[in-house]
Amino acid sequence: MSADNQYPAAPSATPAGGAAGQQRNLLIAAIIGSLVVVLGSVLAWSSSSELDASTRGTEGDGLYTLIASLIAAALLVVALLRKNVLFATVSIVANLVSLVFAVLNVISPDRAVRAEGESEGVSSEQIDAVLDAIDISAGAGIWLALLGSVVGVAAAAVVTLQARRA
Repeated sequence: MSADNQYPAAPSATPAGGAAGQQRNLLIAAIIGSLVVVLGSVLAWSSSSELDASTRGTEGDGLYTLIASLIAAALLVVALLRKNVLFATVSIVANLVSLVFAVLNVISPDRAVRAEGESEGVSSEQIDAVLDAIDISAGAGIWLALLGSVVGVAAAAVVTLQARRA
């Protein structure tokens, strides 16, 4: 009860495990975020309703997000198991790499299509002509990569900042 005995006391702001439990939960959230980026990296990053086709992330920048997010997830698992915040701090860099590529591809969803065309030896002029004729939109994979990257960066950053305050 509160001081005036009319209302029950407010619940504690920290979970039952205290700061260590909150740090563990944040690390798990960052790991999940990194794994969501892995999933998003192999799904469609761009699609065209006119052509009824899509381009997977691994056919373009998704390969970079896939590698970076696997590195981030590994670092975060080590941080969780060893209870060492330094690994979580380093994982922020890997997740930022994924975040940058995700943002670039959300802004310009034709990047994956362009990369696929260039890898097949199609000239830039031909790619531009095709892209001018069709509408390319961001696929589900790029949105998952963006969301996972944001979660990974944010959760690891909070863990790092909390550790610095302690």
